[in-house]
Amino acid sequence: MVCFLPLAAECSGKRKRHKYISQEQPQEEDEDKSAEQKKFKLHNVWENVDLILTLQNKELQVERKIKAAFDFVSCEVNASDVKLQLVSLSRALCYVFDWVESLLISSCQNRRGSNPWDPCLDYRCWDIIKFCLEKSSPGVSPNLLRAVTGVLNQAAFLLDVDSSLDGKESVLLFENVLGFLSSLLSSNSRAFYNVGVDLWISCAAGVLNLVSRVSSGEERPSSLAKVHLDLSTLLLEQFASFLRFHPSPKNIFRVFVDRLLEPLFEVLVLLQVRTKDRQHMGGMLSLIEDVLSNGIFHPSHICGFLNLRNSVVNLLRGTRGANESYHRHLFRKLEGLVGEKKVAVFGGLACLFRLFVSKSKGLQGAYFSVKYQALKKGNEACDGKIPLFEVFMQFMEPLLHESKCRAEKELSELTVASEDGLIELHCVLRSVNQTLESCIQEKIYVRNEDTAEGNHLRFLKEIFFVVDSILYRMISFWLSALQTSHEATKILPSIAGEIVMALAYLFEIEYAVVGDNLVNIWLILLSCLAANISNMGVKPSSLLVNVVFKLGCNLIKVYTELRQVNIPLFALCKAVRFLVNSSNMTGVYNLSPSTYLSSQSCLKAAKALLCSPELRSTIVNAVKSVPEGQVGSFIQLLNTDIADTLEWMRQSSLPLAKIKNEDNCADVCILEIDVRSEMLGRILCEIYATILDSLTITLTNCIIVGNSVKSLFFIICSSGLYIAPHGLEED
Repeated sequence: MVCFLPLAAECSGKRKRHKYISQEQPQEEDEDKSAEQKKFKLHNVWENVDLILTLQNKELQVERKIKAAFDFVSCEVNASDVKLQLVSLSRALCYVFDWVESLLISSCQNRRGSNPWDPCLDYRCWDIIKFCLEKSSPGVSPNLLRAVTGVLNQAAFLLDVDSSLDGKESVLLFENVLGFLSSLLSSNSRAFYNVGVDLWISCAAGVLNLVSRVSSGEERPSSLAKVHLDLSTLLLEQFASFLRFHPSPKNIFRVFVDRLLEPLFEVLVLLQVRTKDRQHMGGMLSLIEDVLSNGIFHPSHICGFLNLRNSVVNLLRGTRGANESYHRHLFRKLEGLVGEKKVAVFGGLACLFRLFVSKSKGLQGAYFSVKYQALKKGNEACDGKIPLFEVFMQFMEPLLHESKCRAEKELSELTVASEDGLIELHCVLRSVNQTLESCIQEKIYVRNEDTAEGNHLRFLKEIFFVVDSILYRMISFWLSALQTSHEATKILPSIAGEIVMALAYLFEIEYAVVGDNLVNIWLILLSCLAANISNMGVKPSSLLVNVVFKLGCNLIKVYTELRQVNIPLFALCKAVRFLVNSSNMTGVYNLSPSTYLSSQSCLKAAKALLCSPELRSTIVNAVKSVPEGQVGSFIQLLNTDIADTLEWMRQSSLPLAKIKNEDNCADVCILEIDVRSEMLGRILCEIYATILDSLTITLTNCIIVGNSVKSLFFIICSSGLYIAPHGLEED
């Protein structure tokens, strides 16, 4: 391109020389000045035309044309006066914009890997169209988004190879792209609304790829990383709007699920971890959730999800109908991703369910009402309630199946277990807990809204059965690993914490899922504490201890509200007795920590639980809530449990009488008697004393209480472990 500004400088220089050299000829100077001005104006008139002809010249290389256009734009940026042109500046800039735009689009369509130069990656091209856009009103092609996608892919590539595009030019490229898009979208927010779905999906995939690499980088992002994040934020905002206002969301659903669900999950989980340390990632996390919400749970999709009322059995069988709803495609995709052991999917599932609940509960207005009423007319089973629990079942089912299969594989034998497999099991269980937590927070399960067949409660019991079986398997595996100092003992406390937390969530959702297994629950909690204490070389897990205390307190509180305080308290006493001896355990209680751990470890676990201030305070408050009319019968139940405890003590001394001549066995029996005695004196008696001290005794019930206490003393005296004071007899 020919730029005439140097000519102007040259003319100015000539004028100055004439002024000082020929001061005696002012008339000639004026004539020369006038001639030079006419010549300069003549050249200026053709400047825009020359640029257009240069761009139209097919013999010139593209690089030279870009240089000419860039020089022209640079001159116009510095120009302060208005020039007289045959072709107006606005029209010239529109032509330049169209030419560069077509160059960018065509280069993306015909890109070859061996081409060393790509116009999309030339910062000058983006600077040119940015200037043209700001100074004129050109028509922007939606296909320009293809060139933006190429820039995103290049940015991710440079981060992968830890390289740069000629240093400063790399920053200029992304800054110019960001500046162009900001100018375009600020003046026309719907510029890319007519873009094809496939092109937007490709662009969004490029954004997610870039965000993933930037988020995995250094803790304090560089200036280039900030530009990357700003560019990604701008595009994700537009993509979310595109999804929200698309005229046919159904056409987007399948391709969105197939191509973007997995990368969205990966970025989501990564940002959830990084956001704790990097506050600037918080906005990106909400954007990812917004994209997921608009892409999968668009208002036009929600009603279809609420109409998916198939049972878990049908899901497991994978039955398909001829007119199957396209919403089912999401759950089939999720099942496939979970089956592929994608760790990021486990973290994304819980978030996806939370977004669904939030979106469905937030829908209001005539549109949703009409759509849902139409669904109810076509479905006789619909009772008028929003069936969120059915959707919860479909989100939870693949997680249950995967956690069960993985536990059977990883927790079967020590030689089979792998660190990666145990980490994946931990991720699955965490996702289960996050989904259960959403169920609690959003009050998904309501007992009165269960089906006539009790399908909701049955499904919760199925979850409890799976979690309970995993916990039994895990504790047995953990106790075995402690004997061999297996490296798996490092992660097992975290796994145990997640499993116990799942039990706590299930009990909070519906206490009936536990059934009559309270002794097993207490024994599990004590076994977890015993294994946690015996985990040599590994710091005890505070998460496990806290969740054990929380579940123990909740067990007592819930049964207190049911006026059945005796059930959890005496189940706890029974579990304590089973903790150090399994000789009299039936097949129902198949967990025996004392087989693997020392009695001292079991004793420490019982002390940690029963002497904790939280549990002690809960027991006191529970016993105080017993109505005064029921105090007498409550003491009778206490008497029965004390009798069982005394029999438990008596049985420990029976083997000693048979093996008096065997010193080693006698020492073992004496040691067990000592442990049981300490368990009785420091644990069980403490519980009994707390119960008796907290009971409400009034003039109304004092006689009944007195008789019950007298029966208690008789039980103690008749056990042979206590010498009664003179005069104390049973009437």
